[in-house]
Amino acid sequence: FMRHGKAWRAVDMPLFSRALISSRSGQLLGSYALRNVRFSVGGDKSRRAQSAIMQLLQDRPSAMLWRLSADERGNYALVLKNLDGSASFHASIRGHALRHECGKAESASPAAIRIVQAGSPQWPLGLIELSPSAPRGVVAFFRGGPTGDPANETDNQLVRRYLARGWAVLLAGYSGTVGSGMVVSTRLKAKGPDALRQDAQAIARYIDTTYPRLPVIAHGESFGAGSAIALDSLMRGRAGGLVGMVPYLKSRPATEWLQTEELFAGDLNRQPVFERATIGVSDENRAAFNAALS
Repeated sequence: FMRHGKAWRAVDMPLFSRALISSRSGQLLGSYALRNVRFSVGGDKSRRAQSAIMQLLQDRPSAMLWRLSADERGNYALVLKNLDGSASFHASIRGHALRHECGKAESASPAAIRIVQAGSPQWPLGLIELSPSAPRGVVAFFRGGPTGDPANETDNQLVRRYLARGWAVLLAGYSGTVGSGMVVSTRLKAKGPDALRQDAQAIARYIDTTYPRLPVIAHGESFGAGSAIALDSLMRGRAGGLVGMVPYLKSRPATEWLQTEELFAGDLNRQPVFERATIGVSDENRAAFNAALS
């Protein structure tokens, strides 16, 4: 929502967006995502800044809009990050353009970046798609969670290794993660572990349509393993592998798995509150939650 005087109005923000706050007044100007920027206020100067930034992204299909600062007068400064880890700084201050390459990459990244809505209106599910021009296969990558922005996984060394070997990577905004809106971020708590299976079904449909006949690796880290296992079971004829990094297979009380040294003592109280708020599991419903998870 954006405030105009005493009134509030809803603003449609793209997937995996961050708020764009004016560095001059503190006003909400709009939003930006990895491959998108949208100024909602500011007039002609803001529109020119938006156009210039979008042109910059169009000229660099492997670059991500990592950080952006702007004001109502059309001034902006931003950092672009490439999938190979290199970065560049760009700015326009009072009409003067600035640019600096921050570290030279060993080689240009071969992958293009797209943000897609892979689900349906009834079951929205956003993906960050990193795809070479002729992929040898596709990796569905489910980060740990719940919560956490899939966009942060573009920095993951394992993601870069998959890309270096010619695999497309889908970073999934599965139920419980942030960046895809309130419906998705609260869906796990509302619907339980079955939401992860429905996420896997939505991604399977997208893979069947976009990457037919290519092998599929389901990669799940921690809580993301649930969706990875579900997806692997749907891809039996095309399965290229199932990777589980410290997979979350069963919910246990915090006292059973958290260390009790002083460093972790606060987590014994925090973790149960976190789990109730994000995935909807508590001591009272843990057995039913684990039955659904299995």
